[in-house]
Amino acid sequence: MSHSKVRHAMKPWIKVLLVSLFTGAISCFATPARAANVPARSDLLLMVWDEQFDELEKLTSELRKEKIVFYSGWPKLGIVYEQLNGPGSHVKDIVWQEFIAKIEKWQKAYPQSPTPCIALGETYVSWAWNARGGGYADTVTEEGSRLMGERLKKARAVLEAAEQLPVVDAELYRVKLTVALGQGWSKDEMDVAFKKGVALAPNYLRLYEAKAYFLLPRWYGEPGEWEAFVKQAADARGGEEGDILYMAIARSQAWTEKAEFFKKTSISYERMKRGFESSLRRYPDYVWDMNYYCYFACIADDQNQAKQLFEKIKGRWEGAVWSKDDFQRW
Repeated sequence: MSHSKVRHAMKPWIKVLLVSLFTGAISCFATPARAANVPARSDLLLMVWDEQFDELEKLTSELRKEKIVFYSGWPKLGIVYEQLNGPGSHVKDIVWQEFIAKIEKWQKAYPQSPTPCIALGETYVSWAWNARGGGYADTVTEEGSRLMGERLKKARAVLEAAEQLPVVDAELYRVKLTVALGQGWSKDEMDVAFKKGVALAPNYLRLYEAKAYFLLPRWYGEPGEWEAFVKQAADARGGEEGDILYMAIARSQAWTEKAEFFKKTSISYERMKRGFESSLRRYPDYVWDMNYYCYFACIADDQNQAKQLFEKIKGRWEGAVWSKDDFQRW
């Protein structure tokens, strides 16, 4: 069958994929992307589908050369990995399988490249959690648990093989931490992956956030353990960057307790406040941080600071931070 006939025969797959782009959410972490010149998710996925592996390698090789600057938004390479983590949560398994086959073909074409390996690991992890579902443990079906276990095992094997390559990315270790979460690694084993990633890229904040999440009491931590990790990591960095790191990691876990965050955790609002102040000295017009700072001031009952921030925000509400109703109510 000719190449054009193959593309024509597989058009239903592409249609399903494109639908998934609008129905499947992409997760985000503490600092939103300020990066430019990164292809859209739809473009990247179609590059995989069209087997434009040379172009993908050229793109990611260039992005890999960029230094990860502390608290300056998502690294561009990290954005690419995030966009390549599977076809979407609302598509059938056959679509995931075809997507994985494409990534594996990319991997075979570039056996010394970490990019397809990490993308494959990310995809298996996403597919694993897709099988599990987002509920508590007692809501997971036997079949969902079985599929999750199989897929996480494959993800781990791919990532551990990728560690042996001449070049690796910090994202590899961030994905390993999500595998650790799903497989229930010991804290020591999880910490080995964390330390390897931080040694490679000490400014890659997603690593810190992934470890903090692992240490939540709802997962594998004792009460107060994740908060102690936040303080330790911030103190080790020190200065303004330490305060920003404290704020960023704490913020990444704040959704767990919502408005009760400061009542139900030992996180220090005053230190988060210092972190926000330091951030806004660097990026005075960063409305996203203004919104988050204002939100935490509200739930900490720091009325004077909240009032000042609302005046600076001037109605520029950020939906990723709080609902429109909460914004208006506060």
